[in-house]
Amino acid sequence: MQNKKFIQVFEYQKLRYDDSGDFRKHHFDAMVKFNELHQNKYFTIIHQGIRFGSYVGVIQIGGLTIEILPKADNNENADKNLWQNVLLNMLKICKKIQVESISETQLKKRYHSILDVYFELYLNEIERLVKKGLIKKYRKNQSNQNALKGKLLFSQNIQHNLVHKERFYCEHQVYDKNHLLHQILYKGLLVLKTFVNDSLKDKLNRLLFEFQDIENLAIQKKHFDKIIIDRKNNDYQKAINIAKIIILNYSPSLNYGNENLLTLLFDMNTLWEEYIFRILQKHKTEEIEVS
Repeated sequence: MQNKKFIQVFEYQKLRYDDSGDFRKHHFDAMVKFNELHQNKYFTIIHQGIRFGSYVGVIQIGGLTIEILPKADNNENADKNLWQNVLLNMLKICKKIQVESISETQLKKRYHSILDVYFELYLNEIERLVKKGLIKKYRKNQSNQNALKGKLLFSQNIQHNLVHKERFYCEHQVYDKNHLLHQILYKGLLVLKTFVNDSLKDKLNRLLFEFQDIENLAIQKKHFDKIIIDRKNNDYQKAINIAKIIILNYSPSLNYGNENLLTLLFDMNTLWEEYIFRILQKHKTEEIEVS
């Protein structure tokens, strides 16, 4: 994306808007509305700005990315690259990022923000599925046909074919790639169109081309609840997990003025407790019980 702005802050730090800077009044307004819709739990509103709380992660508002890093000490000159890597490692250990999907090399790579890690993993997973071959499934389809195919839907047939007696409005089975798994993955790709950086744009466009015949559904949590992972679609598990994170944390501009908003926020208190628990569990001996 062009003219993409990036701000890194620490927990409990203040950020004030300035219409000559990167963080402007319209970004502030979108964040205020987002915070209000979530019972004001993510940050505190101050005069002409935001005071961050215990939540770390990323808020992306249109072309502006705000990354909130763990606060280690009171040093104003703390190394933000170091603490971004610390946060990434914590998310990996706590399984917020698929452990087997991200290598040590990727962890050491310089990312624009931690959202880019999820974006890259997502595109890599879908690219792998495309190369392997997207699976087909049977689904019910209702449409007008020139010959009777499947079950005739009488009321719809009268409604659509009162003039065209030669046609039949039928419900029949279709065996193709336009099913819920691919509709979810496609929606995730469409969300990325707004936020992905230039280095991933070519790959994103190539993958969107592969999904051009897939229906664009308004995916919600209920759609993920319908997914049953079995032997045939087991390869889709990682991609679906990342799609769930991306889609369910996306807030379109309908709610926030002219700005699309994507958030990935974690309560640092809970994340830290889980991180310590998993580290202790990993190194425990037979004489020690970790709970």
